Amino acid sequence: VGVIDMPDMSGMTGDAACENFDKSEPCWHCPIACQSILKEGTGEYKYPAGTRRVEYETQGSFGVLCLNNNAESLNYINYLCNDYGVDTISGGGVIAFAIECYENGILTKEDTDGIELKWGDHKSIVQLTEKMVKCEGIGKILADGVKVAAEKIGKGAEKYAVHIGGQELGMHDPK
Repeated sequence: VGVIDMPDMSGMTGDAACENFDKSEPCWHCPIACQSILKEGTGEYKYPAGTRRVEYETQGSFGVLCLNNNAESLNYINYLCNDYGVDTISGGGVIAFAIECYENGILTKEDTDGIELKWGDHKSIVQLTEKMVKCEGIGKILADGVKVAAEKIGKGAEKYAVHIGGQELGMHDPK
C-alpha cells in the first residue's frame, strides 16, 4: 500500500535530508554525533542557519503520513515545530487528521481558513502547520491534538482521530 500511496520517496532519502547539511553536533560525550545542523534555508522555505535536520519520526509524521515528499518543507516544518515547542510526531498526526477530515467532508475550505487540504501538497501542509503552531484560526482547534480536535469539530471526526489515550502514535511504522 505505501508504494501505491507514495511512489516518490525522493524527498526522504539520506541525500535529500543532508542536502543543506552544515555540521554534526554530538550530545555530551556521545561518539556518534547524529544531531545534524543545517545551513540557512535559501529555497522556497526559509529557516535560519542552525536549524536541526529532520529525524526519522518527523519525516514519518509530516512526510509519509501526509504523503509529503518535499524535503525543504520538512526542514521548515521541523524548524517551526521546534521554535514553537510542538512535538513533530503529534503535529504531523494532527495535520494528517485534518487532511483526512477535509477529504471526507467533515472540514471545509471555510473551516480551514481557505486552505485546500490535499495529501502530498506541501504548501497546504506548511500553511496549516503555521496556523497550528501559532494557534490561529483552525490551528487553535488542532493545537491540542487529534482527540481534543475531534471532540471540538464533531460531525464524526473522532472516527479519524488516531490516538491512544489522547496521544498520537509514534512513527516507527508510519504506513
